[in-house]
Amino acid sequence: LTGLLMGGNTPLYQCDSVEKCLNPELKNAVIPESKSLLSKVNTTLDDLVEAIYNDTTIEDHQKAFLNSTRLPVYKMLNVMTAYREGASPLNAQDYAELIALDILYKYVLEVIDIVQDNVEQLKAVQVDNDTTGLFMEALSKARERIIARRGNAFQQMDTVLSFVEATQLV
Repeated sequence: LTGLLMGGNTPLYQCDSVEKCLNPELKNAVIPESKSLLSKVNTTLDDLVEAIYNDTTIEDHQKAFLNSTRLPVYKMLNVMTAYREGASPLNAQDYAELIALDILYKYVLEVIDIVQDNVEQLKAVQVDNDTTGLFMEALSKARERIIARRGNAFQQMDTVLSFVEATQLV
């Protein structure tokens, strides 16, 4: 998750053959920081802020980005840009990591759902319950860890926002 989010060295399974992939091997891959999810979120936020300042329509890939998160990103950007440019008390980049985490966790949970559905179908036709049971248990634990990490990220952001709010009041 960290490699996808921030870039850097990441262990990935790679297939041993293109056709069957029966013995995947764990290898290290390097994800450039410029290709990381956080970098892409930062770029998209900048583009959206510019579109709002210039009062231009947003593009389809930007709409897809906004629909990929549960957070009210567009509303937040509109509030931020209601102040004159450069004077906003909010900075979109401050929220980029939280937005990237939300998108990443949502994606991983969707992948786990797809894998679980396929294992259930496989179990019904050919594989014994002992093997699939252990795998399904591991998937459930992975889901729980992802949900816990997502909750922790939102709690951290809430704490930061509370601190900022208290400081502004003072």
